[in-house]
Amino acid sequence: MSRNLGFTLIELMITVAIAGVLAAISVSVYQGSLAKSQVNRAVSELSMYRAAVEGRLSGLQDFTNSEIGYVPSNLTTGDLATNVGTFN
Repeated sequence: MSRNLGFTLIELMITVAIAGVLAAISVSVYQGSLAKSQVNRAVSELSMYRAAVEGRLSGLQDFTNSEIGYVPSNLTTGDLATNVGTFN
């Protein structure tokens, strides 16, 4: 009498299906976490300029990016040629 040792095809298919479901869930959770962290980073980068901008706005003065220390990053869109505070 011979005994077959190992897994059946059904057992392997179920294992692969469970691994696929877990991978799909973890990828979506990771992407959501990544997006949230990028938004938080952009908000914190822009909040550094808040006091300088509010001070200039209260005096109704134009100001350039270099005057408030604005440096665009890869998350905050903008460039050095476009000033943050220009009034008409």
